[in-house]
Amino acid sequence: MIQDVIVTGASGYLGGRVCRQLVREGYRVTTLVRPGSEKDAHAGTRKVRHDLMQGPVDCSEFDLMIHCAGEVRPSDPNGDIAKSVNVRLAENAVRCRAKRLLVISSIAASVAEVTPRRANRYGYEKLAAEYAIRNLLRPGQDCVFLRPPAIYGPMVDGPLATLAALIRRGTPLPLAWAHTPRPYLSSRNFESLISAIVAAPDQTWAAAHLATPEPHDGMLISTRSLCQHLARSMKRKSSLFGMPNGLLRLGGWMTGRSALISSALDAVPIRYGDLPAELWGWTPLDQMPDSLTYLRSQ
Repeated sequence: MIQDVIVTGASGYLGGRVCRQLVREGYRVTTLVRPGSEKDAHAGTRKVRHDLMQGPVDCSEFDLMIHCAGEVRPSDPNGDIAKSVNVRLAENAVRCRAKRLLVISSIAASVAEVTPRRANRYGYEKLAAEYAIRNLLRPGQDCVFLRPPAIYGPMVDGPLATLAALIRRGTPLPLAWAHTPRPYLSSRNFESLISAIVAAPDQTWAAAHLATPEPHDGMLISTRSLCQHLARSMKRKSSLFGMPNGLLRLGGWMTGRSALISSALDAVPIRYGDLPAELWGWTPLDQMPDSLTYLRSQ
């Protein structure tokens, strides 16, 4: 039974949500924080000052490490992936020797695994980080790699927040023909899944060892429909017009926004979307458009 949890990346958005959720549920939560960032970690946690980039620290007393630390925008996009920040953080995390490991990876790792030609640098690094951890796990050290898609909610940056800001301003968007279904995960659903995984008994952890679940809100939604939901949630009108995807991609390339265009148009491989229900009995708490009500107060 898990009681003592240590969280890396606790000063970031996801790490902060993890800490708040587990503190509310009564777990003893410790945060591994870089010197100088202590104030950004949850006030209800015990702080251990250590820069994980400099090496591991002994965490053998903890039942579980939740590894959230990482770079969303790789600082060295042309460097050796094996020496990237995401891979080095992952290697040092597993060397901390916590009894179990829950790695917050990304659906980008699935893209790199299934359709590598479409993957970006971030996806390659997250997949390489998973492989590095697999190679360093000790016998009996259970590990789960959680691969969420774009997570949205209050105070979250990212493509969905960018889209919401454009719609709020009434900007016409060339997305009327963006019909490809894509997965999303609300921050509330993310928190509830973390709770289900942490609360799982030993036999479930053993059965889930090395699993790569790809959770989402329980439905896939096209970018066109997403724009319409966002507009209704903010009581705005969506101004959409059609443009061939090829022209959109060309425009993204010319303006340096290829990643943003890809996040609106590309299909995302979801192979293990049922694993959260099968392993942890988890089902989403909310779905769009109800999960977008937070936008009314922003």
